[in-house]
Amino acid sequence: MNLEIKALLELPETISRFGELGGVTVYATPDHFAAFIRSKIGKWRRVVQREGMQLKPG
Repeated sequence: MNLEIKALLELPETISRFGELGGVTVYATPDHFAAFIRSKIGKWRRVVQREGMQLKPG
């Protein structure tokens, strides 16, 4: 499935639509994406703790 997603992200119409929405298409392997997410957890953990945010159940 990863290669199919890569192919879709490379289509000119996909690139164009993302551009219209102010975005860009970026391909990453599942391992690269997981590493990216892990790299952001610490940053956002500090923001949540500093601001005293809490998860509301329900």
